[in-house]
Amino acid sequence: MLDAPKIEQGKGVRGFAAYYVKRIVRRLTRWYVEPRFNEIRSMFEDQQRTIHFLRKEIDLTYRELSQLVVRLHELEEKNKTKL
Repeated sequence: MLDAPKIEQGKGVRGFAAYYVKRIVRRLTRWYVEPRFNEIRSMFEDQQRTIHFLRKEIDLTYRELSQLVVRLHELEEKNKTKL
């Protein structure tokens, strides 16, 4: 889902130094960034559960509507035969 970007080591001395500086910065800022990542993850999980629930409800409503349409047609046919 939502993860911190990967830190990759570049080529040469500059890439090597940048890699370790980025790792140090990430460790120093983790206390600030991690709670926000966790909050966003939690929000995405809540959205997924809500979407799943709504899909089930829509399917159930569609089935009920289909049954009502069939019943309506049956009643209309029954009414035609009585007339």
